[in-house]
Amino acid sequence: IYQFRNADPRVMERFIASTPIGRHHALTTNRRSAAAIVAVLNQAGRVWFPNEPELSPLDDERSGACMVLGARGIPKDEGGKSPAVGAVREFAAQEIASVLASQRSRWEQGTCALLVPTRTGLDVLERELRSAGLPVLNLASAPHESAEVQEARVLLKAIADPADGVALIGAMRGPAFAVADSELDRAITTSGESHLAQLSNAPSTREAMAVLADLRELSLRLPVGPLVEQTFEITGLWDLAEESPTWSNRLHWVVTQAHEYDRRSGGSLGRFLIHLEALATADRSLSEQIVAPIGEPVIQIMTMHNAKGLEFDTVVVAGLVKGGSTWRAPFARWSHDEHEDTWRLRINTGQDDAEELVGQIEQQKRLLYVAMSRARTNLVIGLHHGVGASAPPDDPCTLLREALDGLSPDTGLVEVLAPADA
Repeated sequence: IYQFRNADPRVMERFIASTPIGRHHALTTNRRSAAAIVAVLNQAGRVWFPNEPELSPLDDERSGACMVLGARGIPKDEGGKSPAVGAVREFAAQEIASVLASQRSRWEQGTCALLVPTRTGLDVLERELRSAGLPVLNLASAPHESAEVQEARVLLKAIADPADGVALIGAMRGPAFAVADSELDRAITTSGESHLAQLSNAPSTREAMAVLADLRELSLRLPVGPLVEQTFEITGLWDLAEESPTWSNRLHWVVTQAHEYDRRSGGSLGRFLIHLEALATADRSLSEQIVAPIGEPVIQIMTMHNAKGLEFDTVVVAGLVKGGSTWRAPFARWSHDEHEDTWRLRINTGQDDAEELVGQIEQQKRLLYVAMSRARTNLVIGLHHGVGASAPPDDPCTLLREALDGLSPDTGLVEVLAPADA
């Protein structure tokens, strides 16, 4: 099931072959999910993995619920045409936010995660959730591309290189010092003095420049990790970030990277900043550390890949839209040859062919199944995309809609809502 993460299936085959048949036992009891969610998993399993045994819930009486949104798609426009992908994303995000807001009492006492296949459209989802007054912790965005990390990097650069006028002004304008643009305009004149001298002498920036000077002195004595922690403490960034779990999480990410830099090689603050920039350039798929929130309930947004091995009381599966290469299979993928009963490591060169399409479809089925199986008590599935004959065969929403088509709402386990009902 974890082939979407390039797990080697031969390991399991060797294990099975080396174990006496009398010691084989199928683990068919689902100890995580309520009966309603197990019913959904079994329905998808019958369609996607017909040779696998069905699951049984550990406790048939344990309460749980599954809600399917947008099962019939979203309303067409006045001309009878299907809306563009952007409009569908916005409609889906609004509907999901509305459901989570109205059903808040059902998820806020436990953990809640919103799982997406890719980062595409995350800004729309996060915006609508926040507009509905819901607490959000975005763990799916690339941290080095976030505004919070960029602001921290500018602050650290102003400490590392006092001759960098752009970094100095950026640090003054940033949340650590929050000097108004009008004050900066008065501080920086057209005289021949450097920005460093002008900012050091101006009343509105003198104190901030003194703090930077003290931190620059510390940078000559401390390793990068403790220095970054001291910087966030002295400038008050830690206190400001307490109001935002996402902001706090991203500052922790910078600190973690700094300590890891010290452990691996060490060096100056300037070289650490070069390391951070190289990290951002080399690994665009980097995702944030998952730090469990403490205290107030929060909706954790993360990719389905990052949710592997985790579980949550409530899971929302969303963002199921096929867009260009965003759902392309990994560059290396195991493929089973049915005729020779052997496994091959197939390299995806980006060329579309029939075998590659089949492989992509199978990868998506496994990923979607893993995402749904993270839920303990409540499962919400957004099927707003991929309606109509124009949907490609590997469209994730189409695959999931077809798999759940045989699940009858009459059982009382699954609630299927059209957009107008949500």
